[in-house]
Amino acid sequence: MGGRQSSRSIVAMAATSPIASAYRNASGHRQPGETGAREAVRPGSQGTKAVRGTWCSEGEAGRHLRTKAGYGPGTPSPAPVPLRLERIATQAQQYPDMAFTTLAHHLDGAMLERAFGSLNPKSAPGVDRVTWQTYKANLETRLTALHEKLVNGTYCPQPVVRRLIPKSNGKLRPLGLPVLEDKIVAKAVAMLLEAIYEQDFCDFSYGFRPGRSPHHALHEVRQGVLKNGIGSVIDCDISAFFDNVQHDTL
Repeated sequence: MGGRQSSRSIVAMAATSPIASAYRNASGHRQPGETGAREAVRPGSQGTKAVRGTWCSEGEAGRHLRTKAGYGPGTPSPAPVPLRLERIATQAQQYPDMAFTTLAHHLDGAMLERAFGSLNPKSAPGVDRVTWQTYKANLETRLTALHEKLVNGTYCPQPVVRRLIPKSNGKLRPLGLPVLEDKIVAKAVAMLLEAIYEQDFCDFSYGFRPGRSPHHALHEVRQGVLKNGIGSVIDCDISAFFDNVQHDTL
């Protein structure tokens, strides 16, 4: 699929899950027998102890701050979101075998606000009928409450509305409409994971990657055809590929 093999996939996914397990120790105190808030083993460490950080210590991916939602007077200000993502991406690039075991502390108010701003304001609402504009009208309060639910483990995704969209061939394409808050959390998690896994993809991979589109892929194909003197191109489309592909292998 255009990506290099990585040993950190399951670990990073589980560590970023915005549910109670990701925040079971949000107070900053370790439970008996629990490891540090973040562990990573770098190549060449020769069996040394894993790199560790806590909610209030300087971690490899940026400062681990235990805040409510990043708002209000006296609230410690974490590093800006772009800088934090850049730090994570740099580590992932420099240490391909490093496992990120805790990223949940980055899901703060600033990250959620950035995720909200990246959503399409014209998207259809979910089952709760809350639109982007309605949510924005009381954004700070809503994001504070959302972050608190993530921290204390009470956040629970809501049902997804199913809509069937007609296709040109007469068939119907199922479309899911999640509620806005679920899209905010999902986008924030995706931003963290993209910073890691973008480093594992090969340069010729263009599918569903930030800053890339089918137009970029077509440009590269055209350049390759002209440069290498290729006289013909075969365009193939696998019918219902994602419906039939072995998802465990994928």
